[in-house]
Amino acid sequence: MKIVTTKLLVLIACVLLTACGAGNSSTSTATTSTMGGTISGLTSGALVLQNNSTDALTIVANANSSTFVFATPMVIGATYSVTVGTQPTGFICSVTNGSGTVVSSIVTSVVVTCVANWIGTKQLGVATKKYYWCIGSYRC
Repeated sequence: MKIVTTKLLVLIACVLLTACGAGNSSTSTATTSTMGGTISGLTSGALVLQNNSTDALTIVANANSSTFVFATPMVIGATYSVTVGTQPTGFICSVTNGSGTVVSSIVTSVVVTCVANWIGTKQLGVATKKYYWCIGSYRC
């Protein structure tokens, strides 16, 4: 009788421990990801980046910071598209590796590069006067 009672108690203990989750071998996986990357060349002004045309992030020039992270986390498996929303005054910024699918809990592959659009005292992209030479009787 003692053996049957012991076996019954062991069986009850196993059932209770299983019901309580003891021995649970499931692992927790991240379902969201932080979205960001690196930035270089922005020495003054402010740049606005957008993720999927909605999540806006303003980056103010700061010599101590070369990384950025959007405030809104992304769901793993979702697509992202990081673009320049507003260019900073005096700079042209471009995005590399700005689109893709979130596959891990941390995305840091987006690269933003800014270059000054000034040479000396002249702004690039500003139209200049064109001068034509008129030769002979051709009308200019």
